[in-house]
Amino acid sequence: MTYARLAVVSLLGACATAGSFQTAHTVGPGGWEVGADASVLGIVDLSGDLPYLVLPRVAGRVGVSERTELGASVGLDGVKLGPRVQLTNIDDEGVVVTAGLSGKVLPLPTPEQSGVLVGAEESVYVGLPTSPESQLVLVGRAAQDVGFVDGNQATLVWTGGAVGWSWSPDGLFRLMPEIGAMVPVVVIDDGGGNSGLDGGTVQVGLGFAYGQRR
Repeated sequence: MTYARLAVVSLLGACATAGSFQTAHTVGPGGWEVGADASVLGIVDLSGDLPYLVLPRVAGRVGVSERTELGASVGLDGVKLGPRVQLTNIDDEGVVVTAGLSGKVLPLPTPEQSGVLVGAEESVYVGLPTSPESQLVLVGRAAQDVGFVDGNQATLVWTGGAVGWSWSPDGLFRLMPEIGAMVPVVVIDDGGGNSGLDGGTVQVGLGFAYGQRR
């Protein structure tokens, strides 16, 4: 694999994150939450060129309406911005379902190469209460990424998901471990062939958050 192609594949692999470290509940009007998380992202590539990345990130979200919030994050997986809408009643104490959409951009400046990734993610969150203070969160995600590195281009369509557990003992502080995986279902490089990312990504991380959500 050439350096330019490896750079494209690495760029796309770094952005194929399955986790978001969020509950299925959205933030209400006037509510807010800020947080930070860190993940180890393993890139399953048969060439063995880039086995893993460490991805720190900071994030925040604010309530727009009773069921809609706007969130943003900045990290080594890029800058992401988009809304989430809670599909179930906000007063329900049972299963919570929320849908999200976000756009993303990830620059890649290095001494030898320069590039950028642009893409979109669509997510569905299902929250299952495990106690009054905790929630099991199941995430299904699809992502479309296009990366450019010094004239080389690769397009990937991903699918995957994550499982997390959110614990908030006081309603303000929140702790959330999460594990997820993403698999490329469509891989096209600038020559029309497979770019070499054959396996996918596996992500394990831990997130912290604080906020007045409702």
